[in-house]
Amino acid sequence: MQTCVLIPTRNRPRELQVSLASVLAQDESLLGQIIVSDNSDNDDTAAVIAGFKHPALRYERLAPVIHDPIERTRRLYAQSRCAYTAILHDDDWWHPDHLRQSLQAMQEHPEAGLCGSSHLIWDEASSGNRLENPAIEILHAMHNTRACLDRMLIKGDELLICAALGAFVHYSTMVMTRRFLDRIEDILLPGLFVFDTDRLHFLLARDVGGVVINVAPSATVRVHAAQESARLQGDSLQLCRPVSQRVWELISAANPSEIVGRIGGLYERAMNRPDGDLFHALVHLTHWIPLAPELEVQIPQRRQLLELDACRRSRRRRWIHRARQLLGPLTQRS
Repeated sequence: MQTCVLIPTRNRPRELQVSLASVLAQDESLLGQIIVSDNSDNDDTAAVIAGFKHPALRYERLAPVIHDPIERTRRLYAQSRCAYTAILHDDDWWHPDHLRQSLQAMQEHPEAGLCGSSHLIWDEASSGNRLENPAIEILHAMHNTRACLDRMLIKGDELLICAALGAFVHYSTMVMTRRFLDRIEDILLPGLFVFDTDRLHFLLARDVGGVVINVAPSATVRVHAAQESARLQGDSLQLCRPVSQRVWELISAANPSEIVGRIGGLYERAMNRPDGDLFHALVHLTHWIPLAPELEVQIPQRRQLLELDACRRSRRRRWIHRARQLLGPLTQRS
């Protein structure tokens, strides 16, 4: 039950130290391969790796630098020789029990192709952690329960609905089976391997047994200021459009009327409770992930959700402004 851990890295020696240390903190018996693939244009990463000693650890320097992300990913995946494969970004880190929990969940659902978990976000701008698991909130709503969905197998149309809304399990929390890895070429396509790679893996899992989700967070993902800036400027929406179009193609080939109806129903449920977790999860995803134009036309509730959120934010700003006007003189007198 050993795992191959793949760590692609580029010019992040300081962050890589934390990532690699978190891998070596996992259960020793679960580590079959640890491969650090260095695409840097300097020698700083090699110096960091020299400080780590482990029989499963192997370091490779890509020379010359490979600029094509598809080619880099193919090369990395091809080196796995274990029953399970996990990817860890060079600026993220695992919690100590990540692999044990993930493999335990996979053993409970041997038909699953992929396991993932919730994750914490380390935001450079705020220098703090926050939990992000919008997929969990969407699944709670689809199953009409607040009961624990821990280690539930998600498959079929539910994965399409999650992917259409933009929900996924993060790349750095994924543990993949050999069966899943053998199909990875299906998503390494020009124009699709972009910002939205997490959702592509989520979609592939639909054809390879489904996804098991650990509700408890098992990794921390670093968000850089540049990434947040891209989101605020709307760049991420453009980058995600090819994957959204692929999602629509899969919906069209499956059961479009039922799936579209269920998606619209989730938006309506969220708007009925604008202070609820589902509302906040869908607003968050809507700002990150676009719908395909064909799907956007059929789900007017999405636009209504954004309008409701904008109204709530506007009222809140007016209330804060008025409160400051009223409290200002009192503060000055005191």
